[in-house]
Amino acid sequence: MILIITHKLDYTTDFVIEKLNQLNIEYYRFNCEDIDRNNYTYNINSDKTIFSLHGLEKIDSVWFRRTKLPDVEIENSAEKLYLLNDYDTLLENMYHLISTKKWLSFPPNVYRAENKLLQLQLATNLGFTIPSTIVTNSKDELIKFSNNHNNSLIIKPINQGRIKYDGKIKNIFTNKIGKKHIENIADFNLTPSIIQQNIEKDVELRITVVNDNVFAAQVDSQNNDQTKVDWRKEKLKFQKYTLPKEIEQKCIELLNLLDISFGAIDMIKTPTGEYIFLEINPNGQWAWIEIDTGLKISDAIIKFLHK
Repeated sequence: MILIITHKLDYTTDFVIEKLNQLNIEYYRFNCEDIDRNNYTYNINSDKTIFSLHGLEKIDSVWFRRTKLPDVEIENSAEKLYLLNDYDTLLENMYHLISTKKWLSFPPNVYRAENKLLQLQLATNLGFTIPSTIVTNSKDELIKFSNNHNNSLIIKPINQGRIKYDGKIKNIFTNKIGKKHIENIADFNLTPSIIQQNIEKDVELRITVVNDNVFAAQVDSQNNDQTKVDWRKEKLKFQKYTLPKEIEQKCIELLNLLDISFGAIDMIKTPTGEYIFLEINPNGQWAWIEIDTGLKISDAIIKFLHK
C-alpha cells in the first residue's frame, strides 16, 4: 500500500494517481485538511503500541507531497492558532509513527532541505559553482557587495516566496536590485532576503531528481522581457536537455547529502557554457515539465514507491 500525504488542490498528486489507477496499484490518499474527518488512533501501553490511520493495516511506502491544515471555524484568533498548531504537531508526530522506511521524502528531511543557505553551502562543498551571495541587515555590507558586482544584483525570498493577500496566494518573484536602489539604500529596511550577483543566462534548467534518476529540462527565458529575471512570471514551454554526466552525479550527491529522495533543482547555463547552481526545492512541482517534454518523472516516482 502506498500512502500519499497531500491535500485536495494538489494537481501533481492527481496526475500520478491517474497512472496508479491505470496500473491497478493500491494506494491511499490522505488529504491533510481532512485530518479531523479521518479516524486516527495512537494507543500506547506497557504491552504494545498501536497506530492506525483510517484503518490502514500495512503501509509499504509514503509519498510526502504537500500539507494543508484543516479549516477551523473559531472566531477567537488565539484559540484558532492554538488548535491549528496542535493539528500541525499531530501531523508531524504521525510521520514518525508510520512503520516504513521508504519515503519520498521523509518530512523532517524535507524541512531541513528547504534551508536555502544550507543548500548553497552543500552545493559549494560538492563543487557546484554558485552566485556570489549575501544575507545581511548591514547597509554598509550591502553597498560593498553591490560595488564588488558592478551594481548588478538580484534579490529573492529566504523562504518559499508565497504570501496571502485578500484570501489569494500570490508569489514573490526574484527581482533585480539596481544602482538606484543602492544609492537610496537609506530609504529601505533590510529584511531577511537572499541577495546575489546577477548571472548572465543562456538558458535556465529545471533538473528533477527521483532517487538516482535525473530528468533535465531547459527553458529559454531570455527571449521574453517578463521572464529574463524569473521564468515563473509567464507560462513558458520546457524542452528536454542533456546534462553533462558530472553535473548529473553532483545533483544525485546533493540529494544524498540532504537525505531526500526527490528534488527539483534550478540552475543557469551561462553563454560561456558554465553551470550555476541556484537552489533545490525538495518538494517542487514537475507535472507540467513531463507534459511539455515527455520525461518519465511520474514513472520513476511510481517505480520508487512500488518496487
